[in-house]
Amino acid sequence: MRSAPQKAEAVAAQYPDDIVIAVIPCCCFNGTLKRKPHTIDATINRWKVQRGKTADLITGHRIVAPGGEQRVLDAASTSVTFGDVSDADIDASLSAAANHLNAQALYLRSAGRLVH
Repeated sequence: MRSAPQKAEAVAAQYPDDIVIAVIPCCCFNGTLKRKPHTIDATINRWKVQRGKTADLITGHRIVAPGGEQRVLDAASTSVTFGDVSDADIDASLSAAANHLNAQALYLRSAGRLVH
């Protein structure tokens, strides 16, 4: 997986007259950086471990100005408390979400309402 600077530089080379913004999110849970899970099973397991607990969502940003002469590299962090949801809600939501793993690692949809 590429970092935000690598992504931004690759895109900026293709679009030198545009502003390019790249973002890489990571979740720090129990002192360990966690990247997004890449399978339904991994996402289900992650939710079962993190439910009802708090983690830090860290987002790295890289901005490249037109012409590539100005660059900004920064990171921001915020605390996220995961909903204390049931196994049934986790399984039902994520089993139906094969194409939405990125968002589903942080959010579940249950009975038409957002649970977070």
